Amino acid sequence: MNVSKYLFVVIISICALHSNAQTATLEGNISISNFTTSSEAEVFFFDSEEEICFVDFANFNLNINSILIVDSKGNEIFSEEVWDLPVNTIYELSTKDLKSGTYHLILNTYKGNMSKDIEIR
Repeated sequence: MNVSKYLFVVIISICALHSNAQTATLEGNISISNFTTSSEAEVFFFDSEEEICFVDFANFNLNINSILIVDSKGNEIFSEEVWDLPVNTIYELSTKDLKSGTYHLILNTYKGNMSKDIEIR
């Protein structure tokens, strides 16, 4: 009898772990407009003189888990976890070290990834 209780607990635990792994899987890219009440211009600000991109977290209806920069070949250039920052953060991302080209600024959330193309000249 104890063996069957033990097996039941093990099976339930495995199912719970499997279900948690599935909910953490990201869906494809999602539109930024689905998760903000502001225009894109109010979410992203660029200071070309100082070469800084600002992302205003306060304009999103959900938390941002991490920020990534990916080059046109799909190589990850930068990554930082930001889930622990306050929801009203204005995140500063320096682009000084990036070479000329097109990059994808990716905001990772539990609902999926939001991507913004940025051009460095």
